[in-house]
Amino acid sequence: MSENFQLYVDIVEKVDKDKFVFGPVLLADTEDLQGDVYDSEEVEKAAWRFAKNGFLGDEMHKKDLDKDEALFVESFVWRPGLMGDSMTIGKKTYETTTWFAGAVLGDDLWSKVEKGKIRGFSISGTAIRVAEAA
Repeated sequence: MSENFQLYVDIVEKVDKDKFVFGPVLLADTEDLQGDVYDSEEVEKAAWRFAKNGFLGDEMHKKDLDKDEALFVESFVWRPGLMGDSMTIGKKTYETTTWFAGAVLGDDLWSKVEKGKIRGFSISGTAIRVAEAA
């Protein structure tokens, strides 16, 4: 049986003049709202799937967005070991595989960011829950 999942992470940078937001999308070894944890390989697969599907997002998992509403201009996976032991952005240090993205937003979404109604990125999807081996 498939289950839906969601994870929310905060925006770490905002550039007003460009209506640009940047932040982590998915972190390895970090529990999501349903108590699931993704390993580095799954984080990488999610980022690659996003690219394969045309860098398209949605708003609050309810409304698909076109590129005038949210144009993703950056997407990369930071890998510890390969890229250093840790990476600090703003006030947060990342020590695990982390997918980051940046987007230029349309007026409506930017207004929601400015008002605090949108505070970060979120992934969603469907997965099959598998019991861990004992």
